Amino acid sequence: ELNLRRNQITHVYEIDQLLSLQRLFLSHNQIQRYGDISCLSDCVSLHELTLDGNPMSEPVSSAPTSFSSSSSSYRSVVLSHIRQLQQLDQKPVTEGELRVAVLVAQEEDEREEEMRRRTLLKEHKEVVIKNISQAWLRKHTPPQDIDNSDSPPTSQQLPPSPPSSPFPLPPYPQLPSFLVDSCEDALHLYSSGALDAVRSSPAHHHYQAQLQTTQNAAVVLSVHVHYVDHQELDLWLGRVAKQWPQVKLLELHCNNLASLQHLNVLRQAANWTALRELAISPDGNPITEHPHFHSYAISCLKCLPALEKINDRLVTGEDREVASRHFGALEQLHATHTERMAGCSQDEVHVSRTTCSKTICNDLLSSALSTHEKTQHFEALWPSLLESLVAETLQEYDSLDQVMESTLANI
Repeated sequence: ELNLRRNQITHVYEIDQLLSLQRLFLSHNQIQRYGDISCLSDCVSLHELTLDGNPMSEPVSSAPTSFSSSSSSYRSVVLSHIRQLQQLDQKPVTEGELRVAVLVAQEEDEREEEMRRRTLLKEHKEVVIKNISQAWLRKHTPPQDIDNSDSPPTSQQLPPSPPSSPFPLPPYPQLPSFLVDSCEDALHLYSSGALDAVRSSPAHHHYQAQLQTTQNAAVVLSVHVHYVDHQELDLWLGRVAKQWPQVKLLELHCNNLASLQHLNVLRQAANWTALRELAISPDGNPITEHPHFHSYAISCLKCLPALEKINDRLVTGEDREVASRHFGALEQLHATHTERMAGCSQDEVHVSRTTCSKTICNDLLSSALSTHEKTQHFEALWPSLLESLVAETLQEYDSLDQVMESTLANI
């Protein structure tokens, strides 16, 4: 027997070394939670324990514990760890309390297992995203500009999967090349492989060999695409827009959008009639620095009346008028071409687009050359024209009296 009442004790250590200890009194101390006395779980001979008067046993407690502060829950927590107890706080332990304690212990184990699984999943996701980012940089950055000091982690650096986990994690060291991840109503896609994965089975994805973590993507309100080239995005965006027409936010990050022509991929989002915001990150998308980026993006999405923002900039009626004035002719040409190519295969559409683009470029080049030639001729004639104009004006002012008479007559 050991009596430690009223000693301002906050933690208990190594009491399990008292192998014959049967009765322990810890009432009216400052023990906040069971973790402060966890060594009691190894006291195999302990049959009677008192903890009343401690913060952990109070009905209302500020103790930083994950358990309920009610008295019954407090007893269940203690009994779930020290199951050989016969008396707790001078009250006999009943069979019903022991059964509840077993259930509490199971719930606690499941909760801890889920927390470990979520932590491990988060770490693995970070590793995969880092690996995808490095692969993107190596593909789109000159070799002399690549910083290899932050290379992708190896299999030895990855956190191990718990052997008893009901959610098996992918085998390593082979890192997945893409990631499909959803959080509530947001869908994040990393690398082009994620596009194929979503297209093949858009409703349900689980954390398997490809690190697909989408639990339920039936209702998607925002789509975030990372490390996918604009050419691959062009083929995919239209299909997904039909699958999830209720999307309100589209975010593009590292898509190699470098010219206004690349922004034509946005035309594939015509089915997203509810789209309110477009966000194109400057990282990996140099087009955001173009002076006509905002206007051309509006021009590509002019069929979406709900569009309110592009890169945190409001889309006003004046912006739409400017976009129409600058790129209205291209819009009309694109609409005509789209209508003419309806029902054609992807290859035919690609060939037609290429031919049409070449024709437009040749016409623009011819017009520019003609304008340049006219400018050159005008610049050559301008000195003589100016000289003759000045001479005629001076002749009119040779006689000041005649000029005054003529002016008064006109008045």
